Amino acid sequence: MTLDLLALGREVRSMSGALRDELQLLPARVAAARQVLAAEGHAWAYWHELIQEQRRAASWLCALPLEPFDTVYDLPLCPARYAVAASDGSQLDIDHHGIAACYVINIGTALLQYGPDACFRAASRPTLGYRDEDLYLRDPQTGREHSKEGAVLAAERDVVEGLQLAALALTLPDDRPRLALQDGTLIRWTLAGLEPFLRDHFLGDYLSYLETMRAMLCPVASYLSRPRSREVVGLAKLLLVKGDFARWPAQYPQRADDPLRGIVDTLLWAELRDGQRSCRWGSMSRVNVDFYGPHRIEFFYLRVGQEIARVEFPTWVAEAGQLDLLHAAVYDQCRRGMGYPNVLARAHEQAVIHGSERRQLNALIERLFIQQDLPVFRSAKSTSKLRPGA
Repeated sequence: MTLDLLALGREVRSMSGALRDELQLLPARVAAARQVLAAEGHAWAYWHELIQEQRRAASWLCALPLEPFDTVYDLPLCPARYAVAASDGSQLDIDHHGIAACYVINIGTALLQYGPDACFRAASRPTLGYRDEDLYLRDPQTGREHSKEGAVLAAERDVVEGLQLAALALTLPDDRPRLALQDGTLIRWTLAGLEPFLRDHFLGDYLSYLETMRAMLCPVASYLSRPRSREVVGLAKLLLVKGDFARWPAQYPQRADDPLRGIVDTLLWAELRDGQRSCRWGSMSRVNVDFYGPHRIEFFYLRVGQEIARVEFPTWVAEAGQLDLLHAAVYDQCRRGMGYPNVLARAHEQAVIHGSERRQLNALIERLFIQQDLPVFRSAKSTSKLRPGA
């Protein structure tokens, strides 16, 4: 063991004490946030307009209210016959110390159909990227090449996940309600930090996937377990300074002065009963507002047993009157999956790449290279890791 746990013990003890102190203060902060939201809940339309008007000047992210803050929906009746599809993905990034420059994207899919003709299908589809056109994206305007690794490869995986989910959704029977689910967020937050060429390249394909789902009238959503979002808390902060972002640093100059410090959105909905969902909110993230168009992402919070989950969906799902189906089917999937959507768990099982599989892939590459009389070189760093220390 190389990690000196004894040396870290004192700091862990200090951390636990600090967290204990913060937790003792948290109930009062949550109560304050709820109080300010309750006081302004009737004026949700006013705050809806103000947030949109001031979004360019916003100092933090605020959830966009789409109905009164205190709106709560009970669990709708779930149809006995419905079909649900899901996709999930994983990746092996380019190993610059390995034998070959290549990456793997593995997409897992699952389909569950309920009713007298119940069925289950699951599959995985791996892709090996090794050609120049796989490894690089070339900007035709500037001629610059972007290596497909790290955040760029993750963006590629997101797109492939969506496109494969759309292809699977096309096979769902149309004689019953149907639904498509993904894990995590539908908002491609990381694209906002990429160069415009990369952002537009990936967003175009991703939005085409959402458009396919809209044309099919198949609601698509994502499920976030234990979310750490603070967008509704951001609205509470704005209410505290009467809608003036510039007042916050003067009124609360230090982080320690923040009366809502440590609160995440889920704490605001702790009083939801099992199966209930909160009101709808819109995300004001820049990539969502500027580029998603009719696919702008909204969300609600849902009580599933002991957990408050975040469910995201494009605005057309609500406009088509499909929120009750989404609400009921997601909860039913969680009930069948011990607190987490069953279909997502099955897709994840197909997508995950285990450490042993990675080692087997590397051994396969080495063996086939040798058979083809190709040079098998690792970096000195990689080779040194294969040898035990002196």
